[in-house]
Amino acid sequence: MKKILYIVSTLRRSGPTQQLYNLLRFSERGLFSPLILTLSPEPGDSFQQMFLELGTRIESLGLRRAEGLFFTGAQLRRRIDQFNPDLIHSQGFRADLLLARARLPIPWLLTCRNDPYVDYSGMYGLILGRLMAFRHLSAMKRCSHVVACSKTIANCLHGRGIRSTAIPNGVQLLSPSGQIFLRNGGLKPPVFLSMGSLIPRKNMELLVKAFVQFSNFNSGTLLILGDGRNMEKLKSIASTSTSVIFAGQVDNVVEYLSKADYFVSSSFSEGLPNSVLEALSAGLPAILSDIPSHREIAQECPEACKLFKLNNGMDELVSIFSKASTIFSGVSRVGISRSVEKTFSAQSMSENYQQEYLRIINLR
Repeated sequence: MKKILYIVSTLRRSGPTQQLYNLLRFSERGLFSPLILTLSPEPGDSFQQMFLELGTRIESLGLRRAEGLFFTGAQLRRRIDQFNPDLIHSQGFRADLLLARARLPIPWLLTCRNDPYVDYSGMYGLILGRLMAFRHLSAMKRCSHVVACSKTIANCLHGRGIRSTAIPNGVQLLSPSGQIFLRNGGLKPPVFLSMGSLIPRKNMELLVKAFVQFSNFNSGTLLILGDGRNMEKLKSIASTSTSVIFAGQVDNVVEYLSKADYFVSSSFSEGLPNSVLEALSAGLPAILSDIPSHREIAQECPEACKLFKLNNGMDELVSIFSKASTIFSGVSRVGISRSVEKTFSAQSMSENYQQEYLRIINLR
């Protein structure tokens, strides 16, 4: 049995953590023995229980964030020696930097889930963001086995001088149910749903402004799931309309998907977004900004996706809202779900990782 050590910062609720869960959920336990090592204590919004229910062993170094970068080398090596893994799989800024510094003889694979220069600059500001991106990419260059979460990110890394293997993110199929056609009394149809962190990179301002303009002359509801530092700003923009609803962070995403007619994302940049894959897997047609990762999804599910140019401002998006029923006429929810299952299933993603593990281990 091959021992795989997963090193992450925490198991907080996030897209990367969901992808790690999908990977382990379909991992062949007769072939692989996993251990997750987290660097810091779990936050309140942790997915830890989900991993425990899979029977996954979890340990933690219990470090504060500053300690995790500067004082943990010896502790990390001791834990690695104790587990004696056949392969180490890391994801995230801190974990990747620590493994790059450790320079261990054990095979090491990391997963890149974003364009660091775009993501970090948006989250931490231009100066700190660019410094973090430079350090993260430098760490990746020390790793012999880099996996990109999409062809888009693989192309991005290639442009930065990093070779990678593309294993697209996977989603567990969220099959349509009879509840899909039920209406919540507070939601005026058609219901457009968007979800994710309310941060500048997600470009929710454009979405909310466009929908407020649309709702001045049309019936409909924009339902936004998620939280983040832009929440109050977005609420202020939507204050003149009763058609924009902020539901915050929710646990029952499937229930909300079942009440929606369309999914919308106006992001500036993505890796391969879980939110879009989840919406499509539930059978929702998707209205997406014309960025590389969204184009990658649309190429696989062309009938289910409508792209719009961000440089056209609100006008094109308002027009698509108005014509959505015509644009997606004849597209069935079941058909959308099946098209996603062919390319972006969690099981196929996990199987691809397992094959990559065996390939790397057999190189020793």
